[in-house]
Amino acid sequence: MSNAAASKKTIIVRIRNYIRFLEFADGFQSEEILKLPMTSPVWKRAGIPKYLTYSESDRLFSTYNQANSVGIRDYAIARCLKDLGLRCSEVARLSLNDIDWIQGIVTIKKTQSHSSV
Repeated sequence: MSNAAASKKTIIVRIRNYIRFLEFADGFQSEEILKLPMTSPVWKRAGIPKYLTYSESDRLFSTYNQANSVGIRDYAIARCLKDLGLRCSEVARLSLNDIDWIQGIVTIKKTQSHSSV
C-alpha cells in the first residue's frame, strides 16, 4: 500500500473512531455514517458528463453580464475554458499579448507538459 493510500485509510479510521466516541459520549446516531466505505471514491466511475449540450452552453454563457468589464472578463474566461479546452492555470496566465487577433491564434505558455503551444 502506498503512503498516500495508507494516509487516507488512517484518516478514515480516525474519523470512524471519533464518530464512535460521539455515539458513546453524546448518544450521537451514526448508523449511516459508519456504513461508509473504507476506501476513497473512484472518480473515474463518477457520472460526470463529458461535454455540455448546446442549450447548457447557451445557459452558461447567458449568465455573464457583458454590460460591465468584470462580466466581459468572466465570459472570456468561460469561453477559453469551454471552447479552447484550456486548463484554469493556462487561462490565468493568458495576456493580451498571447493573442494574435489577425491570425486568430492564441499562444499558450507553460502548459502541463511545460512547452508552449
